[in-house]
Amino acid sequence: MKKILLGLLVALPAMVWAQKEEGQIVYLEKINMEAEIDGEMEGMEGMEHFKAMMKEMGKSEKVLYFKGKETLYEDYDGKISNEVSGGSDGMEFQVVMVKPESKVYQNLAKKEVIRQEDFMGKKFLIKEPIEKRKWKIGKEKETILGYQCQKATLKVDTTTHTAWFTTELPLSTGPHGYGQLPGTILKMELNDGQMEITAKNVEFKTIKSGTIVPPKKGKQVTSEEYRAIVDKKTKEMQEEMGGGGGTHIEIRTEER
Repeated sequence: MKKILLGLLVALPAMVWAQKEEGQIVYLEKINMEAEIDGEMEGMEGMEHFKAMMKEMGKSEKVLYFKGKETLYEDYDGKISNEVSGGSDGMEFQVVMVKPESKVYQNLAKKEVIRQEDFMGKKFLIKEPIEKRKWKIGKEKETILGYQCQKATLKVDTTTHTAWFTTELPLSTGPHGYGQLPGTILKMELNDGQMEITAKNVEFKTIKSGTIVPPKKGKQVTSEEYRAIVDKKTKEMQEEMGGGGGTHIEIRTEER
């Protein structure tokens, strides 16, 4: 009888582990946008409301599907743009922020990542091996959605990415293809907090066949070629606006 009980106790963790190999995590992404307001407009009626609405425009929902050793990170809320409008004292404003479509597929068994990026209406496909990232794991802990998480930081050029991961979800993955930690990332701050990503829900369920598939649309380029395209077009737009004029927000989600 003792041998039978021991066998059941040994098998139980494996059964629980298997149940956690398929499901989805919904994340809330928030870009910390600060609208640049001309000095003469500062203090005008409606400006505070405008600023508040701009902050709301920077929010969107993403979903990470996972099954076995494959994951897919993509848009979840189905919205392709955010828009705010209003006016007072003869002044009217309308701001539309179009959300570029982005997908990140990972095959952890093959150590492969495929990204589909949308920049200025054009799609690009980036297929590369998963890069090793030099995370520094700290001692700080935080509970997110009931999961015990641990802090890790990643230095990229002059900026720092911060992640909170949990070993209670053993798959080494997270938002935007980040991972290579001993667990799943449930919270991130990219570029010194310019973008914040926080898990809203973790659900274990059967993922419909055909959901987690590599993206195929777009011109195939390397990550270096894609960054060069973005940098060139960004510089051109800034020059067209007269140097530093206008507001430009750029989030890099890949490591240099």
